[in-house]
This record gives sequence, C-alpha cells and structure tokens, in this order.
Amino acid sequence: MGISERKLREKESRKNNILDSAEKLFFSKGYRDTTMDDIASSAELSKGTLYLYFKSKDEVYFGIALRAIVKLSSMFRVAFISSNFGFIKLNEIGRAHYKFMMEYSDYHKVLSSLSSIDIDLTIASDILMQIGINNDLIAKTMTDSILIGMQDGSIRPDINAEKLCYLLQAESNGVFDMIQQVKCLPKEYQKFDPEELFTTFLESAFYYMKNPNFNYEEIGLKLN
Repeated sequence: MGISERKLREKESRKNNILDSAEKLFFSKGYRDTTMDDIASSAELSKGTLYLYFKSKDEVYFGIALRAIVKLSSMFRVAFISSNFGFIKLNEIGRAHYKFMMEYSDYHKVLSSLSSIDIDLTIASDILMQIGINNDLIAKTMTDSILIGMQDGSIRPDINAEKLCYLLQAESNGVFDMIQQVKCLPKEYQKFDPEELFTTFLESAFYYMKNPNFNYEEIGLKLN
C-alpha cells in the first residue's frame, strides 16, 4: 500500500468516526441542539481538526443523510431482484421501504427532515452529489419495476411510470410520517397497527395499478 493510499484510507476512517459520533448526538439531542463543539468533543478531536473534514454542521448532517439514503437504495435493489414480475418487484420495494422506516427509524427521520429544517442546501459538496445519485437510483428502481410490470402484463399498460413513481414516494412518505406520529402516542391512543395501515396503503395503491386481464395467482399473489 502506497503512502497516498494509506493517507486516503486514514482520512476516510476519520470521517466515518466523526459521522459515528455525530449520529449518536443528532439522534439523541436533535439537529438543532447539537453543535460542532459537541461533535468534536464526542469524536475526541479539536474543533479545528473537525473543520478539516467537514465545513459545517450542515455538511456533517448531509453525511449522515448519505449513509441513510445509501442504505435505503441498497434495500430497494435487493427487493428489485426478488422476482421477475414488475408487480411483485414494486410490492417488495414498498415492503422494503416500510422495513427501513421501522428498523432504521433514525435514518428515516434524517431523510424526512432535510426539507423541513433550516439546512444550507447551497453547500458545494461531493456529499450532495452522492445523495442526488442515490435518490435517482431509488426512483429508477421503482420506475423500472413499473415498466417491467407493464411489459409482463402484471401492471396495466396505460400508466405514466415516472409520474406514478413520484406519487408513490410522496404517498408512502405521508403514511410513514403518520405512523411515526402514532408510535409516539400511548398505546391506548394508537387506533391502528402500523403494519396493517401500510398494508392497506399498498393494497389501495396497487388496486389502481392492477391489470384486470392478468392472473396474479399464477405468480403467487392472491388479490381481492
């Protein structure tokens, strides 16, 4: 291993250690109440050294958002290859998204918060580019599933795949936000089971996409 390669690996290791420390702070204290001083102290670095790796708290937060969206994108790709049929691919992608929200709830909150908290979105950073690339991969995975379903007959052919992709993303994010809110309530005020709610959402969304001429039981699905 050359000197330059070793220095690069050391730099990446230090950045990951900083993000590990920042995650714990952001997840426990919240974005607003976490400072660069807090992050530096937790990572056992001087504040000056911290700024060598991240220009601001916003950029650290984007680093955590990148971790989150890479994880979500990876889960979508696993779901995508689970079947040859577009309808099942999309169904599995939806369930992967629900699993991400439940098992990686802090990451889900980070992604949801990017549009609602006062973060400087003008930061020129490779992190932002990577977030955009993974966001595009997520949309492409969903759109490709819809297009494959239209070709194999499992999804009705008169749908605009790209528009449906973004509509499903918007609707599922709304359902997830509702589930997160309900989870914070005492049990006696939780009027529905989160998984049942999400299953109902999938059924209603997929009812629109169903091709009445396709035999879903042949591919192992029993639909009402």
